[in-house]
Amino acid sequence: MTNYYVGITSSNSYKFSLPHDNDLDTCISSYNSNGIKAVAIGRNDRFAIVSEGGGWRGRGPQTFLDKMKELHRNNFDTQNIKHITFGPDDTWAITMDNGWCYTRSYYDEDGGPHDAINEHNGKIKYVSMSHRDINGLLVMVTMVEEVED
Repeated sequence: MTNYYVGITSSNSYKFSLPHDNDLDTCISSYNSNGIKAVAIGRNDRFAIVSEGGGWRGRGPQTFLDKMKELHRNNFDTQNIKHITFGPDDTWAITMDNGWCYTRSYYDEDGGPHDAINEHNGKIKYVSMSHRDINGLLVMVTMVEEVED
């Protein structure tokens, strides 16, 4: 499996390794002059990029795209996105500057990432999701760090 990455170091300075059929490279070039607020990549050619002014492009699960459209229609609230992450099985999280997190994540009766996000919602700095197949098992790590009052 090839590891892909995107690194934005400053205005007009970035590095990336992406699949050839992913149009994120074009988006980075066009959004970079306006300032890039957030960028995320995930499996299956998933990506999201948000400019400082709230413009965005992405490829992902329909639930993610619908939430991004909703945020954009809501007074360009996409400009308040701090961090985006994609996880396994079409899960995702969008963390806002004010500490709120919109998510489609796992939850179950013993707790899970969804419960942890809800418990700390409104005080979240970022959420990171990762996955790895270990002997046929799906392992997911969700990191939630609270914003200090």
